[in-house]
Formats: sequence, structure tokens, C-alpha cells
Amino acid sequence: MTSSHTFHKILPYDPNVLFDLVADVEHYPHFVPGWVAARVIGRQGHIYETDQVVRIGGISQRFRSHTTLDRPRLIEIRSDPGEAVDFHIVWTFEQLPEHHCDAGVLVEVNMRLGILDRIARSFSRQALKSMVDAFERRATQTSAAS
Repeated sequence: MTSSHTFHKILPYDPNVLFDLVADVEHYPHFVPGWVAARVIGRQGHIYETDQVVRIGGISQRFRSHTTLDRPRLIEIRSDPGEAVDFHIVWTFEQLPEHHCDAGVLVEVNMRLGILDRIARSFSRQALKSMVDAFERRATQTSAAS
């Protein structure tokens, strides 16, 4: 089963600020709903590999992903081939006037194992909005601390 969702939100932040927050995957467990663990296990230039654990409902799933950074406009994340969870995530950051940004995210998820279909079905536009809202709250906290 494949699930695909997109979400855009205009945020009062420079694209570099939002890019840095999304690229900093190791801090996701501190503020992104469902993220239990994230550890960068390899870097090469503007690409890194991450080992992560996400929990949705009572189901936890460990997976590995590859992230490509194109500062400050794009972050592309793909699951490792052969993972039970096959996903592709694309974040875009478009500069707008007055230090605002159109932050967009596209998520495509395909579960290869039947038991994980429930995760794909539960990943809705609302869940995506909740994730973007978490990054917005983190940007607000980071700006207030500066």
C-alpha cells in the first residue's frame, strides 16, 4: 500500500533556519512526535546516512535512511533499499519577502510487510501537519533562546 501526502505552510523564518532544523535529524526525538531515536552513522559531503526508530500507536519501526542536502532549498530523504518501510520525503524551502519561508513537505510511504500497512494508513495529511507544526515550535524555541 502506498500513501502520498503533501503539506505547505508559510512560516516567519528564513529558509536557512528551517533547513538547519530539518537537517538536524539527531534532535528529532526531542521534538518530533513519534521519533524515538535518530543517529547519523555516516557522512560524505552533503549526504548522510541515519539509523532511526519511529513509533506510531503501539508499533515501533527501526529503519535506515539516506539524506541529501541542497542548502537552503531542498532536503531529500530516502529509505534504504530492502527496508520494510519504503519512503521518500522531500522538504522544500522557498524564500519569501520579509524573512518568511514557504516550507513544503512531500511524503510517500510504501509498507512492504502487511503488519505495517496500519502505519501507512495512519500517516495522513493531519500527521504531516503535526510534524511541520513541531518544526515551527522548535524554530520559535530556538529563536527565543538566541
